[in-house]
Amino acid sequence: MKKNITYFLIFITVWVHILLHPGFGAYAGPAPDSSVDSSGISSLAENPSRMIDTSTPPADSVKSTGADTPGQKISPNSIQELQQPAGADSLQTDSLKRAAMQDSLLRRKAFYKSLYMRYPESVDSFYNPFHYYTWQFFRADGSGISEALRFAPPTISIPIALSSSLNRALYYGYPSGFGGFIPSTGIFPIGFSPVGGTDFITCAEAAGIDFSGNGNNTVYFHPGKIISPEMSLYWENGVFAENILDIRFARPVTSNIRLGVFTSYRFLSHNDYTHQQGDIYRFYKDSYSFFGFDSSVVANEGTNPLTDELAAGFHLDWNINRHTRSFFSYSYSDIKNELLYQQQDNIMPLDTAPLLWERLIQYRNDIRFGLIGIGISPLRADIKMSIDRDINKRSPLSNRYRGNEPEYRGEQTRIGGSIRPYTTLGPDTLFAEYILDNSTKTLYTSRQWNSTAQTAQAGYIHRFQFGVFGGFLDAAGGHRFLGIEDSTGHLWTWSGGLRSTLAGQKIRVFARRDAAHYSIPFDVSEKIYGRLFDPYQAYGAEMFLAVKKAGVFLGYTYVDEIGGATLSHSWPHGVYPYEQPRSVFTIAPVFGTWRGLSISSRWMISDTKPYAKSQTALRYDITARNGRQHIMLDLVLDYWSDRDPFEIGKAEDRAIWSREIYDLYFKTTIQIKTFRLFYKVDNLLNRQFAYVPGYVMPGLTFRWGFNWLIQG
Repeated sequence: MKKNITYFLIFITVWVHILLHPGFGAYAGPAPDSSVDSSGISSLAENPSRMIDTSTPPADSVKSTGADTPGQKISPNSIQELQQPAGADSLQTDSLKRAAMQDSLLRRKAFYKSLYMRYPESVDSFYNPFHYYTWQFFRADGSGISEALRFAPPTISIPIALSSSLNRALYYGYPSGFGGFIPSTGIFPIGFSPVGGTDFITCAEAAGIDFSGNGNNTVYFHPGKIISPEMSLYWENGVFAENILDIRFARPVTSNIRLGVFTSYRFLSHNDYTHQQGDIYRFYKDSYSFFGFDSSVVANEGTNPLTDELAAGFHLDWNINRHTRSFFSYSYSDIKNELLYQQQDNIMPLDTAPLLWERLIQYRNDIRFGLIGIGISPLRADIKMSIDRDINKRSPLSNRYRGNEPEYRGEQTRIGGSIRPYTTLGPDTLFAEYILDNSTKTLYTSRQWNSTAQTAQAGYIHRFQFGVFGGFLDAAGGHRFLGIEDSTGHLWTWSGGLRSTLAGQKIRVFARRDAAHYSIPFDVSEKIYGRLFDPYQAYGAEMFLAVKKAGVFLGYTYVDEIGGATLSHSWPHGVYPYEQPRSVFTIAPVFGTWRGLSISSRWMISDTKPYAKSQTALRYDITARNGRQHIMLDLVLDYWSDRDPFEIGKAEDRAIWSREIYDLYFKTTIQIKTFRLFYKVDNLLNRQFAYVPGYVMPGLTFRWGFNWLIQG
């Protein structure tokens, strides 16, 4: 083990010297025009249905607090905006142009550096509930997406363990898969399967998330439109022998090629724990009784599930010309997790049968490549291909209930592709799309199932601008087909929406008819349980209003007809956190920094239990040396109202699954430029509760570490 660590550290040291050396590659000099990522010129090429430049900073970019040059107004001016001086000879023109471009690069580099260091006082200038940026991932001090999105108004974080790829971020709290996350480089959504969660993608590889407003959220990856080399180091240590290490390298290799490399390691040991032997349990027990609270909710014992995960990969992105780019990415994952299950037969009644642990092992290989914006204007197309190869193993860890059982093994090969031609005619865009998803799955019974899913649609986008009122109107319609062996399903789909800004305020509405399709479990028998398509209609409206010191996000969504079978296929062993709501109303006020103090809150009100899910966060920021040094204190309270009873586990334990959740979280952070040293305290109230039935969150726990972004 020590030898492996030594080799690993040597490898890291070599990569740091190579990737951050200023003379590495052809990028040592100023870049020509073609070095600009074409997705910033025609954001339509990345996703015509949104037309959003995902790496463009908020409109407040003129503020310079914490920038390299104090007092200078910095903005990420596009190189294309630079004008060639008139009346100059070719040599002088070229020299002046290169100098102007180099100056633009330096200003953009200083600007992006400042985003990681400064904490604005203005709410309307930096807070964007519709998109999460790279520097917001950096400040979250977390390893997975659900940790980074903990404060995002449209999402709810659902942990199964302190840190695990099984943890999930739920869009508006919907547990069915509506509002899933789709990689910008692929076609397969992540985060809703019996063996996966949204935290399968780590903060080491994610560069941003676009909340589309229609139920499909997009995850973007490094290196994006990187300007200079950078390296990110994240390390966390704590209870249950926790050891988390995330590393990312990203840099321009040449003027047109960018490379991002990442590796992520997460480990928490399987431990039976108890607080009864120490003073902590007695202190909380006496304190609850003294203040008249129910002392039976104090955490006293439990089991922490194993997390042992390794992921690594790279993403290569290059500009073919000004309007066309290509990408290629590969990732490998070796994932070991522990899941709860309850044996059901005639030997032991359900209300007395204990919950048992099993070990889930997954080996995953993902390959994604594509061409974005290929063609001749005004007719262009996006072409993407994805190849996934998964191996799934399960083995029980306990024979207390019955004799030893064999290990179960399943495999899946998934090949998919999409083509999206589009043409832009002034303010109007017409597009068509075809998606093919072919899967071959070998089940635990050794039977092989084949499935084919196809989607074809066409749509229209109109850009409008009337004074300070502008935005996009879009509409699309199409057909979906799903075939599994001899069974087939068909569904007509449609969608429409409005995205607009009015004097800086953001408004969005959408309507959609779609379906969740059947996913074959590895442990299924010889028949399909549930419908091939579970159709639904979804409607929503969102608004963000802000002034200098305050803002409020308002959102409402309605999703109907998604049933229990779809929920069961979306969670391990069919155990989901609560029933699918139909109506969800969200209000999230935020108040900007006043003398270092800021406060934000989020309330999600649903028509099913838990009726209320809320979060309130209080931050105190002590800033020194022109915003380059911070001492931050964060106190966060997550609250859920009670849920309906769950028939899981022993009868005497079931009350824990449905009781109210009060999860008080504290973090203190010291940041010097782009180095952060943090200390976390989870479950400060030391209460027994479970976000997902059966997975009791540990009591009072401590974690610490550092987060360091090294910019070249």
